[in-house]
Amino acid sequence: MTSDEFKKELESLGISRKEFAQLAGFNVISITNTLSKGIISNQLEASLKLVKRIKELESQIAGLKALLKD
Repeated sequence: MTSDEFKKELESLGISRKEFAQLAGFNVISITNTLSKGIISNQLEASLKLVKRIKELESQIAGLKALLKD
């Protein structure tokens, strides 16, 4: 995965690097340094997949809560 692809994924999730770092347990500075190199590490890419799944689950939970209110 390239840095540009990673940035696009973050944009599609609607989260900032800081939010990603908090969810994935990374340091924002290390993410910025990694992105400047152009290639994303396997660990960072795997963390991105986990964060995507977290966001999907959060969305599903919100939908279920809305259904329960009705």
